[in-house]
Amino acid sequence: MNWVTLALNNFTLSYGLTINQSVTGYEGQDTIIFGGVSVAQQTFGLATNTPFSDVEDGIIGVWIIPLIDAKINRKSVGTVPTAPAIIDTGTTLVYGISSVVDAIHSQIPDAILYSLQQEQIWLIPCDTISVVSFPFDNGLYSIDPAELIMNTNKSICISGLQSNHANFWFKFI
Repeated sequence: MNWVTLALNNFTLSYGLTINQSVTGYEGQDTIIFGGVSVAQQTFGLATNTPFSDVEDGIIGVWIIPLIDAKINRKSVGTVPTAPAIIDTGTTLVYGISSVVDAIHSQIPDAILYSLQQEQIWLIPCDTISVVSFPFDNGLYSIDPAELIMNTNKSICISGLQSNHANFWFKFI
């Protein structure tokens, strides 16, 4: 059995470096081909591969999953507007809707919203133990506190979760 057949019969997409964080194809067209081959509109679970443009140019688009909640230490931060979450972007940060990002950080002890000119950046203690998580479909994607920090010094760090002024989430998994 070649690797393509094996991959198609045992389909699992894993993103990032976190152990046990994966998206599994089980609904719709669960096919992935490596090596730059065109990927058309595909769906598995609630994730959809959406092209960057309406032109069918063979360029892979983005994987989108609807986000319906955000949690801090497994407790919902309240009303979260349903919004698309673009996953596997290659960035180490998570960007989200400002009101939700603010609500999450308001639950992290000693988090500070730092303003510099026109930009605002969330800072959190480097030793935070707060766990941010996002439910997708039937699973819960949790961000380990060590992955939430971007170290700047020994006591205060830049949060890996920042505001995006658009109505979508960017980078999970």
